[in-house]
Amino acid sequence: MSLVQSKKLILGALGALVAAVPSVGLASGFDRGVVPPDFLYEKDDIVQVSLAVVKPDVRGKIVASPKATLEAQASFLQGQAAANPGNLALQQQAAQVTYLASKAPAVGQETGNLPGDYERKGISLKKTINDDFTIGLQVTQPAGLDIAYPDEIFGVYVETEITSLDLLLKYQVNDVFSVFGGPRIQQNSSGGFANDLNGEFHYQGTTEVGYMVGAGYKNPDLHTQVLVSYTSDIKHTMDATPISGSGPVADGVIATDYEGEVYINTPDHFQVAIKQPLSDKSALIASYRKSGWSQANIETNLAGFESLTDFKDVEAYTLGYGRKLTEEVALFATLLHQTGEANVFGPVNNRTGAALIAQFKVDRFKVETGVTYFDLEDAETTIPMGAAGDVVTKFEGNSALAYTFRLGYYF
Repeated sequence: MSLVQSKKLILGALGALVAAVPSVGLASGFDRGVVPPDFLYEKDDIVQVSLAVVKPDVRGKIVASPKATLEAQASFLQGQAAANPGNLALQQQAAQVTYLASKAPAVGQETGNLPGDYERKGISLKKTINDDFTIGLQVTQPAGLDIAYPDEIFGVYVETEITSLDLLLKYQVNDVFSVFGGPRIQQNSSGGFANDLNGEFHYQGTTEVGYMVGAGYKNPDLHTQVLVSYTSDIKHTMDATPISGSGPVADGVIATDYEGEVYINTPDHFQVAIKQPLSDKSALIASYRKSGWSQANIETNLAGFESLTDFKDVEAYTLGYGRKLTEEVALFATLLHQTGEANVFGPVNNRTGAALIAQFKVDRFKVETGVTYFDLEDAETTIPMGAAGDVVTKFEGNSALAYTFRLGYYF
């Protein structure tokens, strides 16, 4: 069998190492899997469905807190207020400091497992029109965030979910080069955010439009395949509605009577994926991605929530090896690394992982299933409490597991 004849099983599996390996959105940004449109380059028309189940285990402990200082201040002010019952300003100050002391977490308080398990679903469809043009449709869930601290740590949480629909047209320029592009229709579902000091807000989802463009290259002699893609940033602006009974301290009581806006953006992504066959039974697969998360923070125009996140740009690398065992079975192993910088809603730094993926072909069906393990680098996060000081949480020994499944049907 020639290298060209065998490449459909091995080289058609770029997605097994890139698309099928989810991200763990727990550091800079909230990626859950930036999927390259490799399905456009399947030899035959195909429809695919995919599912990833990610189980992070991210736990921390408070190592510094101004709680003891605030309690001492509160006790002193309460005594002063009792001795001066007509001093309204002193009464308010005592009430506010007492409230802050009650909310500040104690040193040693544990966070529990902050992120919940989540699923990432997807579907793609490729249809050849003629020798020059191919159309493609891809639905992915590229980003999302669901982090909730316990009530003892301010009840901080944020929840958002992003779903994207890509409508793509590929043009085969010649036997070597191709280009593709099209709109990305992106929905940010309803969600919310909160902390006990500033209130709780919910927002309704919105739909916005961006785009994806890219190009493909295939070396006719070495059979090297290169896929380059760029996805634009997309900005969502949503009305933030307060939850009754939550909000800032005013005159010693809790009151929310204001609304605002929340701005949730997804960044631009630049991605390169390379497939290089080594023989008629093996191939190397590598990818690189840069995501501009520093320009895609979650922000609002609400007091206390002006900037919920402080993301940094993310770079992600994968390097994998695939080997065909039989005409129907192939195995893939890959190493992955993604940069990150910890923040309150993403309390890990870099993450490094390894994946093992199996691919099976039966008649017109292709099945991919795999498991990925991530080691999440230790980190510290800080929640400022103004002049009182900072709450510092240390996260150590954390990890995540991901299970993936993809089913394709050629037609």
